[in-house]
Amino acid sequence: MPLCANYGGTLQNWALQQVLKRMGHEPITLRFPVMYQGMSSLHYWTRVFPMQAARYVAHKFIGGKYEMPLTIGPWKKSVRGMERFVDEYINVTEYLPNLNMDDVRRYGLEALVVGSDQIWRPVKYDAVKYYFLGFTGDSDILRIAYAPSVALEEWPYKPEVTVQLRELVKKFSAVSVREKSSVKLVKDNLGVDAEWVLDPTMLLKKEDYLEVCKDELKNNEPFVFAYILDVSEEKRKMAEQTAKQLGCSVKYLSADKVKESDSIEKWLANFRDAKYIITDSYHGTVFSLIFQKEFYCFYNKYRGNARMDSLKEISGLEERFISEAVKVGTDRTIDYAKAEERLLRMKAESRRFLEENLFNK
Repeated sequence: MPLCANYGGTLQNWALQQVLKRMGHEPITLRFPVMYQGMSSLHYWTRVFPMQAARYVAHKFIGGKYEMPLTIGPWKKSVRGMERFVDEYINVTEYLPNLNMDDVRRYGLEALVVGSDQIWRPVKYDAVKYYFLGFTGDSDILRIAYAPSVALEEWPYKPEVTVQLRELVKKFSAVSVREKSSVKLVKDNLGVDAEWVLDPTMLLKKEDYLEVCKDELKNNEPFVFAYILDVSEEKRKMAEQTAKQLGCSVKYLSADKVKESDSIEKWLANFRDAKYIITDSYHGTVFSLIFQKEFYCFYNKYRGNARMDSLKEISGLEERFISEAVKVGTDRTIDYAKAEERLLRMKAESRRFLEENLFNK
């Protein structure tokens, strides 16, 4: 995913790099300009593109690092905070305005791994060129898909695009997907067998994330963390009622309210310290599981219910995934011993996929 104002998208990139490093590889993330979901074409072409073009020209003829974070419009402050985390924790290339095999060779790359998050769901970036590696052409470089997400229950591409994708995916030596339902979608529409694997964030331990947020002061006052991407009155009321039931306060964070100070470290610390979590976010649910918190996850059809169905099956916590508000009972607690057994089995299979397809090629 583009490394922008996205907690889960940024952390899954960091997590996959951590896993690959521990396997003995030297990963680097290729960065390239994209139109972000939610950005209008008018906004892109009149405000963002001119800035991108000016920075590219300056880089080409003056030199220096070609940087292009989206520091205008609705992403301005939140992007700055994310950029600091990327600079400190993630090994990235400079921005590559016309990503091609010359860039790949210049960085000395021996393999390309695409994934994870919703890169195989068509939004406002060129999935054919970037996320099915169309820019590689006839190169014989090793291509692997690790946990890309279609996110939807139905195949989202038009027939003419699907024809292109079928040819591109044949060049991959191994394909895996993040949602169980996507195994069948990829087989039926692209004609290849895919393995079901975990999101990269779930390949690490809680202790890895505790290390990242260790400098954030612990909040000893009990609170419900309401990490809600798409706020509704129903979700808000459930958060308030849960807090009342537990005798504590609510701390809210939503997709359109992220400030520069809302760092990834602080976000992780909220999961670390929360007494209870109410969310409609995929990665909000993932980190509830990682930190073994009491939680409820609202289905979020707009952002893709298939993702939640897979998490529900992985964890075995069916009753914690809801379509409408429920009353929280303090006597109903999660048995994380059983959930952890299921997660460990799938974690082993996911690591095996990477080890076999990178080391043995």
